[in-house]
Amino acid sequence: MKIAVRRALSCVVGLFAIAVFYLALTGKFSAYVNPRFFWLLILAGLVLATAVIGSSARLRLPKIAFILLVPLALIWIAEPGQLGASMARQQSLAPLPAGGTFPALRPGLNQVGMRELNARSRLEPEITIGAEVAVMGFAVAEGENWRLARFTMSCCAADAVAYFADLDLLHWSPGIGQGLKEDKWYTVYATVEDVSTEHPVLAVSRIESADVPGDPYEY
Repeated sequence: MKIAVRRALSCVVGLFAIAVFYLALTGKFSAYVNPRFFWLLILAGLVLATAVIGSSARLRLPKIAFILLVPLALIWIAEPGQLGASMARQQSLAPLPAGGTFPALRPGLNQVGMRELNARSRLEPEITIGAEVAVMGFAVAEGENWRLARFTMSCCAADAVAYFADLDLLHWSPGIGQGLKEDKWYTVYATVEDVSTEHPVLAVSRIESADVPGDPYEY
């Protein structure tokens, strides 16, 4: 009986090691943690693999290792997707840095990140307002209005926070908002219209559908 339990434990830990390597080497781990932890995942996989090899040499694995079956089930059966609109709506106003520097906004179109846009609106409003920007994110419906959103991850998905831009579609084609779909990704080309509200307001001139980026989070 003890031999059977030891073998079962070894199988569980071995499967978990394989799952860790799978997530790391396919890049799917970025749905859970910041990419800078890639090498820590590889190290964790090696430690788990070493534990399995050690168990064959009659080194004891604690029975609590069976709890690894829970994340294994999540990884192989219910692999989570990226955080989206439903989670973004539940969040309070995301914190912004108290200071920082950014590349100068140039005349014409500026490619900016969602967190950067919010930070610029707070830290340098007189420069940001009126700027022409292109920003990527997923659509979030707010009644009859629309927002663009993107999550910023510091460590892992548990600490991810959403940053928004409110979309003013009145300067574009009438009824264009009816063609937007929640959680779908878009690149919005716009002029920063207002920075005095909770989120910057973008006067939209063009919206293009976009594929989900390989890395949907900002860091």
